[in-house]
Amino acid sequence: MSHIVRAKVAVSYTDIDVLMKALSGLGNLYQNEQLYRIGVGLTSERYQLVLVDPANSQHRLGFNLENGVFNQFVENYGSSGAWTNSVSSQIVDRYLAYHYAKQLEAENYKVSIVAQTDGSLEVVAEEVVW
Repeated sequence: MSHIVRAKVAVSYTDIDVLMKALSGLGNLYQNEQLYRIGVGLTSERYQLVLVDPANSQHRLGFNLENGVFNQFVENYGSSGAWTNSVSSQIVDRYLAYHYAKQLEAENYKVSIVAQTDGSLEVVAEEVVW
C-alpha cells in the first residue's frame, strides 16, 4: 500500500517566495491542499503548498513549514514516485537559481534567469553602474 513520506532533499527551503517561484511553471500550485495516496484517495491532512502535475492530478508534492523549513512530502509509489523524483530535482535546481538571483539583486546586481534547452536555469548578473 502507498503512503505519504517526507522527501529527502539536500536543500533547506526556507524562503516561501523563492520556493513559490521555483514551483511555478512545474505544475499547478495550490495552497492548503491535500495530497493523493494511490489506492486510498486524498489525504485528510492538508499541506501549505501543493504542486500538482497538470497531466495527472494524482501526482502531487506537498510542503509544510516545520521549524523554519518547508519540508517536502510525497507519494513515492508507482507513477507518482517517478513524477515526484523527476520534479523534485527540478525544484532544487530552480530554488537554488532563484535564491542566488535574490541574493545578487540585494547586492545591487541586475539579474536575469535564462532557461536552457536542457531545462536548467542560468543566472546572469550584471553589475549596476553607480
